[in-house]
Order: sequence, then structure tokens, then C-alpha cells
Amino acid sequence: MDKTHTTNNMIPLVEDYYFSADENQYILYRCGKRNKIDIKTKKATGEIIDFTEAVGFYTTLSSMLKGCVRECNRRKVQNGKISNLKDCIKHIDNIYYKIESLTKGF
Repeated sequence: MDKTHTTNNMIPLVEDYYFSADENQYILYRCGKRNKIDIKTKKATGEIIDFTEAVGFYTTLSSMLKGCVRECNRRKVQNGKISNLKDCIKHIDNIYYKIESLTKGF
């Protein structure tokens, strides 16, 4: 994962998702690169910039992990990278496997 996005105590999860926490909640983020948009014209400038967006706020680690799986899978369906139910379920299983690998069966 790109180390430029691991500042501010963000912990990598899967794909381009990270999380952090404050005194009240866990915060799920998606980080990556995108075209910079000119504020005045609302058009892409051709310059590629890093972005960090908050995806969700959760009271428990368990609910945050489930939210990550749901968001990650939904984004792939929305972008057309998953086009059938079988691939959708396969992708969910793969994400859960990666999370379980990170937690070593915790």
C-alpha cells in the first residue's frame, strides 16, 4: 500500500481502504489517486492527486470491518468490475479472507 496515505494513524485494511479511530468511533477511509478538478470550471485539470475520503463512521471494530467489505464490494459492482452474482460472492469471500489473514484468526 502507498505509504503517503498511512499518515494520521491510518491503518491499512484491504485494497485502498484504511481506518483510524478517535475517542468515539472507528473511521473507514478510501485513499487513492484521481484527477484534480478545477474549482472554477469543475473540469479535470489532467493533474493526478492523492485523495482521502471518509467512507463511514462506526461504533465497533466489527461493524467497521463489515462496512469495509460492503463498501468495497458495492464500489466494484457500481464501477462494472463485477457483473454477476457469482463474482460478487467470490469477491466478498476474498475480502473476508484478506481480513482474516490480517487478524490471524483473532
